[in-house]
Amino acid sequence: YENLFQIQQGNALRNGDAPQSVYNMWSNIGTPYNGFYKSENDQFRVTGAGSVIIGDHSISLGFEYEQRVDRGWTNGTTTGGGGNGPIGIWTIARQLTNFHITELDLNSGTIADSGSFKTITYDRLNSGYAYTSGTG
Repeated sequence: YENLFQIQQGNALRNGDAPQSVYNMWSNIGTPYNGFYKSENDQFRVTGAGSVIIGDHSISLGFEYEQRVDRGWTNGTTTGGGGNGPIGIWTIARQLTNFHITELDLNSGTIADSGSFKTITYDRLNSGYAYTSGTG
């Protein structure tokens, strides 16, 4: 295959792709779970009570302490290939792969004559930190 689109046209799955559902009812074999959930539930409780009778007097004493921590995090709200879950992250990764080398240096082109037409080839634009600091 020459590009990722040709892979999809051949009904193949790329990393992060989900297979089609069966009759739009069931998830197919190999469908990734497009969600992530992390939760933490802590609870600490102390209670105490006591009473004493001294003569004609009744004394009651009690205390209560409660500490509660609820945490939660979720990502990826759909299982059909969208959202921000693992499938969405693969989509973003494909879009950003080699993005740093897509810019061309239009100031320095090489002209090649192949007979009936001319071809201009441009070098990649190297303007990153390593190039400007002299270490690249």
